[in-house]
Amino acid sequence: MIQFFSAMFLLLVAPTIQAQKPVAKEINSTHEREIAIDIRVQLSKPISESSWKACLPKQGYSFPSAWTSKLEERIFAEDEMEDTKDCKVTSCAFRYRPDERAELSKTKSESEIKKKVFEFYSQRAGGRVLPYAHEEEFRIASSDSTFEFCKSADLEQLLKNRTHPRAVTLIKVDKFDKRMRPTTRLTRGISYRSHKSLCWAEALVFANHYDLDRVEIWEASNAELRLVVRGRLDFFHSWWRRLRKGEIQEVLERWGIAETSAVLACLLNRPPSK
Repeated sequence: MIQFFSAMFLLLVAPTIQAQKPVAKEINSTHEREIAIDIRVQLSKPISESSWKACLPKQGYSFPSAWTSKLEERIFAEDEMEDTKDCKVTSCAFRYRPDERAELSKTKSESEIKKKVFEFYSQRAGGRVLPYAHEEEFRIASSDSTFEFCKSADLEQLLKNRTHPRAVTLIKVDKFDKRMRPTTRLTRGISYRSHKSLCWAEALVFANHYDLDRVEIWEASNAELRLVVRGRLDFFHSWWRRLRKGEIQEVLERWGIAETSAVLACLLNRPPSK
């Protein structure tokens, strides 16, 4: 009996990472086309660097040498394949360049389309296709007025050049809401330290829908796990569309809370909380 109570006592006092549920904090946008979220959750124990690297990034795949069947299913889900077939130089549902739209209009089969779209992403991953010059004004090129935490020369290099010697190139497919298209993003991310915090920064290279720019930064400090996302959307090109900011902000917040819960579950090695 004494052994039983001793074992129970050791179990109760053993150090564990405990946490509350993630919550969204108020955050200001830094551009009229921007939506931003700030998700935080308190921790009772610091996170180890090995656990951090094992759990971030939680979503996404290293850029492949060809589309896998799993990726194809997500990239060309719903109406994406049919809309790609209808893509023309003057009319296209995707954010491809005019010369790329012209190439798509010449394809004759779904397999050709898949190869051509992979080529578009591969060229961007290799730095052979630059962003539109007129979109540079939407680029988050510095953390000066956008991120007050996880400051680092590594972060500044990633934001300015969208590359870094240690960067991981990722492909992600997200759908935040049933009314939105599945969006295929090409991103680059790095894991680094900033003072006593562990950080992960991820910056957009290209997205086929919505995103003019997008940056995610994660921080694990001694007491808190934090995610801040700033996304600048082509959707907000007019004042009446910007009236929907609050609605889309809520969608992004739900996504951010789910992402933070998933990363937290990975760190705690347990299923995500509902």
